[in-house]
Amino acid sequence: MGRTWTEVATNHVADAHVVAVTGGRRAGTLAGDYGVATEPSPAALLARPDIDLVVVATQPDSHEAYVVAAGNAGKHVLVEKPMTTSVAAADAMVAATEGRGLVLAVCSQHRFRASPVAALDLIRRGEIGDVRMVRAQGVITQDEEAYPDNAPWYDMGSHVIDVLRAIVDSPATTAFGRQVDFDPGRLPAHKSTLAVYGFASGAMAQVWISYELPAPGLGSMMNFLITGSTGMIRLDSYGKVELGRGDGWTVAFEQPPFDPNNANDPVRLRAYADELRDVIHAMQTGTKPLVNGRWGRDGVAMLDAVRISSERSETVSLPLEG
Repeated sequence: MGRTWTEVATNHVADAHVVAVTGGRRAGTLAGDYGVATEPSPAALLARPDIDLVVVATQPDSHEAYVVAAGNAGKHVLVEKPMTTSVAAADAMVAATEGRGLVLAVCSQHRFRASPVAALDLIRRGEIGDVRMVRAQGVITQDEEAYPDNAPWYDMGSHVIDVLRAIVDSPATTAFGRQVDFDPGRLPAHKSTLAVYGFASGAMAQVWISYELPAPGLGSMMNFLITGSTGMIRLDSYGKVELGRGDGWTVAFEQPPFDPNNANDPVRLRAYADELRDVIHAMQTGTKPLVNGRWGRDGVAMLDAVRISSERSETVSLPLEG
């Protein structure tokens, strides 16, 4: 993801350019490929006066420390997903940035990708009436690549929950879930989750996250069935948006294909470029980006609530305190 954001800032967003890179065994190669400086430490990078925005693309358990340090140094921040894995850490990140008048944005390229944007536009135009029920899934097979130190519920779940919240457009009030490992000897942990949410509007949602499907899997890794009072939407975040009304279904939009694992695929990078433009606009105008720190914090709370629910075998009420 460090390479993704470097490519986006260098070649896809006119108002941005990369100044320096630090951290990780690949930092030197990345900096050399793009002709920018390599700093010996995060502290050295944050001390540079010519840096306005820091992109944190490290592992999730380090996000809190780096975002807080960047905020203390007066830098705006774009942090990779998952934002973090606890509400308390998210609160600290928000306080260090937004609490100081700085921008904190959380990576959520699916909010800027053409298929989800098209589906949300249909909802806003009233094409399916009031949103009542949503079935969401983020699934891959047990043979597909999954980094062993990425918790699937927070990794894939952060994307699914972010789009779900935009679809329902109402605060979550209750969460119930179950997390299991059908292959407990294989990392990462908690590879499969089923969750049910209730929302203030009366809507309800089912969320299924799993990294344990057998082959051939289900194709696209991120899908939504959105049921409204007068119609339905089938949303494939990597493919078609279908509108169901009356006698049948019609294709309302289709996402051009791309390679989700290619850091330089220009179609894939459009969503990241749009998010970076949104962040820069927020920096220039003093407004909040679409996926801001507080929004990200409340998404973490929804993820935390299901983890707690599974541990306690009980329904958890939202919002959660740190």
